[in-house]
This record gives sequence, structure tokens and C-alpha cells, in this order.
Amino acid sequence: MLRVRLELAVAGILLGSMLAVSAAESATLSGTVEGSGAPLIGVPVRILELDRESRSGALGRFSFASVPPGTYHIVAGVIGFAAQTSVVEVAGETATTEFRLVESAIPMDQVVVSASPTPRQADDLYQSAESKSRNEFLSSPGGSYAEKLSDLPGVNVRTLGSAPARPVLRGLSDNRVLVLENGLRMGDLSTFDPAHATPIQAVGIRQVDVVRGPASILFGPSTIG
Repeated sequence: MLRVRLELAVAGILLGSMLAVSAAESATLSGTVEGSGAPLIGVPVRILELDRESRSGALGRFSFASVPPGTYHIVAGVIGFAAQTSVVEVAGETATTEFRLVESAIPMDQVVVSASPTPRQADDLYQSAESKSRNEFLSSPGGSYAEKLSDLPGVNVRTLGSAPARPVLRGLSDNRVLVLENGLRMGDLSTFDPAHATPIQAVGIRQVDVVRGPASILFGPSTIG
């Protein structure tokens, strides 16, 4: 019995040491968001590498707890102001940054969620990617989602009538082009039979990201195009 208690005590000491080291290696990242000379409340602030998001509170302040050491891209943006990116290096117990957003009706920096493990800005991606917002998508000519993408570089459309249309990326189609809806594979018959349509309604799409090039194989099989 004494031996068991001693082992439990040693285990408790080791656990406490590990927690102390873990706490010492994490930091608090905080800052403020201002716009038009006044604090902005409710602005989404995101750490891209950690995929963590917070919102500015009273006096435009935001805070992230338990941030491990490293260099991070912090993005802040809200409707009516151009988004800004701040590069912050976390080395000690605290790190701070601040944003002074400029009024703008059009967001300047676009974040694309693609094959990379974390969201990145469009110009930081290592594979070619194009995006269409809902307004741009619905304003494009065509009745199907594939036809509305055909004006993007490297994208064509394969049709067998007005309904069964499917995108062709750099000459590749069918089971060599993968279509994901909300991150999930469609698994429809149009992958193997051109007489079937992909069950996606163009009017229900909020945003479309087209990823091209060999790096798209990170999505899994059937992503050569």
C-alpha cells in the first residue's frame, strides 16, 4: 500500500510539472480594433494558423488565451471596412497587436479555405485557386453551376443537354475532377456517366472555390484536375 501511494505521489508531481511547463509555453495574445477614429465592437479577429476566432468587445479589445509560441497571421475585418492582416510573433507570456481599419465597401484581402491544413490568404496559397462569391456566381451566365464557372481561367464545361453539365479543369473531367459540397464528396453518377447531372443547384451556392494544379491531390483520390 505504501508503494502504491508513493507511485501516485510521484505521478502527481510529474503531472503538475507537465501542466506548469505547458502553461509556461503558452501566452495571451491581445489587441484592439479601431476604425474611423473610434473603437469597433464585434469585429471578427482570426488567427489563421490556429483556426481560432474571437470578436472585439468593449473598447474594441480582443484576446486569445493559451497561444503557443510561434509567428501568426492575425486577420481582422468587418463589413464596411477593409480587412487587415498583422503578423505577430509570440515568444513570451504576452503579445499584443492593434488594427486601424480603413472604411471600404469592398473587402481587400480574401481568405480561401483549400487543401492547405489551415486557411490562408489567396496570395499565400501554393496551388492555383479562384473563388466566386454568391453575387458573382449568380451574375455569371449559364443555368448550371458548371456553366457559371466556365469563365474562370482553366475551367470549361462538359454538357450533354441543358441539365447534365460538369466542369472540365485543364482538359480533365469525370472522375478526375472532385466536387465537394461543404467539404463532403458528392458521390453522384455524373462522375462516371455524362448523362447524369451533379445534384447541386446554382441558386443554393454561397461561395465556390476552384483549386487547380497537382497540389489539389491533398484532397484525396480523384483530384488530378
